[in-house]
Amino acid sequence: MHDYLGSALELIPHNTAVDTLGVLNHQCGADYVKTQQRLPPSLVNVLQPGQRACSFDGDADRLMYYYLDERGQFHMLDGDKIAALVANFIVELVKGAGLEGKLQVGVVQTAYANGSSTKYLAEVSRSYYYPLQI
Repeated sequence: MHDYLGSALELIPHNTAVDTLGVLNHQCGADYVKTQQRLPPSLVNVLQPGQRACSFDGDADRLMYYYLDERGQFHMLDGDKIAALVANFIVELVKGAGLEGKLQVGVVQTAYANGSSTKYLAEVSRSYYYPLQI
């Protein structure tokens, strides 16, 4: 990933085999963060308020993105929430470009999508968001 990002985003790996004496990704993967709803133990004394981090699952096809707010409170953004935020950003760009009513924004969700993300999109975007569930 670093080859593609270059200096645009500093990547600091934690829970590598070197860090954990051979236990790669122990208590830090996407599933751990999602089910425990907290920082991986290896980041408790590392991540500072305002900093962001993410955890991959074992085969790197799932990502959990999280951060600490100014009070040090943990917040997790899962894929559904990230999709909702990106969709709203695109809707705002459409409005700003004067294309309101001329361009529709759609989000494709599977049946496994978080129902609250679908509700959020429908309420916030009203006439601009068209849920497509497969």
